[in-house]
Amino acid sequence: MPDLVDRLLPRLRAHALPGLEPGEGFVLPDYTGGSLLNLTASICALLGAPLPGVPLLAPDLLPPSASRYRRIVLLVVDGLGLDFFQRYLAQQRSVWEQRLPRAALAPLTSLAPSTTATVLTSLWTGAGPLQHGILGYEVWLREFGVVANMISQSPASASGEVSGLNRFGFIPEQFMPATPLGVHLARHGADAHAFLPIGLARSGLSSMHLGNARLYPYRSFSDLWISLAELLSRQPPGPQFIYAYWPELDTLSHAFGPRDERVMAEFSLFSRAAEQLFFDRLGDRGLEDTLFLLTADHGAVETSPAPERELRSHPRLAEMLHIQPTGETRLVYLYPRPGKADAVRKYFEQAWPGDFALLPSAEAIRSGLFGPGEPSPLVASRVGDLVAAARGQAYLWWQNKENRLLGRHGGLSAEEMLVPLYALPG
Repeated sequence: MPDLVDRLLPRLRAHALPGLEPGEGFVLPDYTGGSLLNLTASICALLGAPLPGVPLLAPDLLPPSASRYRRIVLLVVDGLGLDFFQRYLAQQRSVWEQRLPRAALAPLTSLAPSTTATVLTSLWTGAGPLQHGILGYEVWLREFGVVANMISQSPASASGEVSGLNRFGFIPEQFMPATPLGVHLARHGADAHAFLPIGLARSGLSSMHLGNARLYPYRSFSDLWISLAELLSRQPPGPQFIYAYWPELDTLSHAFGPRDERVMAEFSLFSRAAEQLFFDRLGDRGLEDTLFLLTADHGAVETSPAPERELRSHPRLAEMLHIQPTGETRLVYLYPRPGKADAVRKYFEQAWPGDFALLPSAEAIRSGLFGPGEPSPLVASRVGDLVAAARGQAYLWWQNKENRLLGRHGGLSAEEMLVPLYALPG
């Protein structure tokens, strides 16, 4: 299995943005050809539907014969960081290493923030976060007058509510200023298919992404692998993009931490099912015109609940803010009251010395941290006045619920930002 990680990783770790330099554990998104945004551009180009203005992946990141494939399968395993995948390959014999000697493994960067709602939106549009405007788990939507949870698409304060933004006039299919991939591919004669867990398949976020892609809700990973094999056993009339998303690794990483044995065990079971129910079932002939890609939206970093990292333990800081922080607990958007920006900076330095890098949000936008292109008109209001990027295991918790997470993401650490691209030519 050609392993390109050691050769390509130094390039990603050294990638800089105008005004921002890597360092102190930060890995910056490489939108020039080494990120998940560029993966979408390359998939579209290989299917004969190029995305204008979006750079392709660097040439050494996909098999040289990739252009001969009529079908591309993209499997996104939520939370599968590069470091986790490498540890898995080193510890266990698996379908990824033993049965697929023709595959290649390369590193990619996630986007900023390194979180599901942001990254999946880019994968389904080819637009960067700056353009589509979904800039985190919780986002201040000025046009609706509410801080919204972008996964549940409800007010962030409405715990457990789903699609609650609808009562504010929010229409998922009309919210995003970018063309869904299914619509773009159809214009070029290619079909899009999406395999999603049944509980997420018809969510507002999925409705926002899928456009006219054909949807296949699945109930378990055995259902996923068998249904995916059944689709690939049919001869397509034209080019196909087939997307599959599996969220359980991320769920377990949040609950137990990304290094817990439960996380490794779950991925091992998932991989064995892939071998038995998908690859063995199809055989080489069943995949001969297919390029199979495995990647992730982000990785995860170990954290621990700590009262000193909760906003309610810092009432003086809360008083200096217009609204509670938004974004991600490891890439935080801050809204200081007039004249309080310097005081907020000083508070962070004194309360959490060395734990956060703070920069003006306008500078982060200009640097390209949130991607290239013309920004959505509402981006500036969605990232506040200051961005606080966490170092090490730091985070800021402001939600009105118990702080239990043992694994987090959204930030710029190598553990969160570096993901695998595993490419298997059929």
